[in-house]
Amino acid sequence: MKNFLLFIVLISLIGCSAIKKQQKNNTIIECPSVYFSSENSIYLSGDIESDDLDKINYKASLNNYAFSNDCNSNLKTKNFNLDILIIAEPLNPKDEKIKLPIFVLQYDRSGEVIGRQYFKSEDIFKFNKVTQLYESKEIIENLNISYFGENSVAYLTIGFVNLK
Repeated sequence: MKNFLLFIVLISLIGCSAIKKQQKNNTIIECPSVYFSSENSIYLSGDIESDDLDKINYKASLNNYAFSNDCNSNLKTKNFNLDILIIAEPLNPKDEKIKLPIFVLQYDRSGEVIGRQYFKSEDIFKFNKVTQLYESKEIIENLNISYFGENSVAYLTIGFVNLK
């Protein structure tokens, strides 16, 4: 029994030391600047080609951002954990579902695109039983952005993928 207990303690110590070594390889780096795309900061769901506003389900707009953790780098990747605030307003929703396609472009110091990632945000509108209407929704979406190249990421551009 004592041997078994000693074995468990040794395995725990070895496992913890391996985690500490792995964490030392991560270094904190400066977080890149963040910009919202001026052309793609608003998303409309529905028939956006139509002049009839009754055919648009909802409108979403990018509002704000914050880095939720330190930006870090290891030998292979640079990681940026970014929270973005999205305001979704129901116009004529067919149902409560909200689906938002988001892109993130990564740029180096010379302004060249060095990476891109795509995300999908999903949420639902709350239905107010008293007014019989859907309510606006604040969505906080966490984007785990990674860059696998050797360049440093100087800034990020975020926007909605508008499918036309």
